[in-house]
Amino acid sequence: MKFGGTSVQDAQAIDRISAIVRDRLAEKPVVVVSALAKITDQLLAMAAAAGAGDRVKALDLCRTARDRHYSIATHLLGDKAFAPLAPVLEADFNGLEDLLRGEHVGRRDNRGHRHSLHLIERDARPRDLCPFGALPHSPPLAIRET
Repeated sequence: MKFGGTSVQDAQAIDRISAIVRDRLAEKPVVVVSALAKITDQLLAMAAAAGAGDRVKALDLCRTARDRHYSIATHLLGDKAFAPLAPVLEADFNGLEDLLRGEHVGRRDNRGHRHSLHLIERDARPRDLCPFGALPHSPPLAIRET
């Protein structure tokens, strides 16, 4: 099952995805999700701003994306359940800020998709959906970095 950006645009959309997956658990679905709606465009805008030397704009866009991910995650999970995910998001966004400052030039990045996957997985666990992280020797959600 593949869900594009608008399918994971906000907490309500992620709830709908969870319900769809839950209804098809007997089929043992493989779930693929894109970055939250408009995040890919926002990442490209960050890169363009950083490349043009406008690091203030790039970092502002990054903070906006961070706030959106935190807001969706806390809405879906509540503060207590969000606590274990917060350091993961924080480290990723801190790394993205480093990248925008030019501290990791040449490194490929796929954070937008990874964040969507973390949110989907965390939302799935309390709903008795098959946890993606259960695959052996795989990072959460069987994300493969290339």
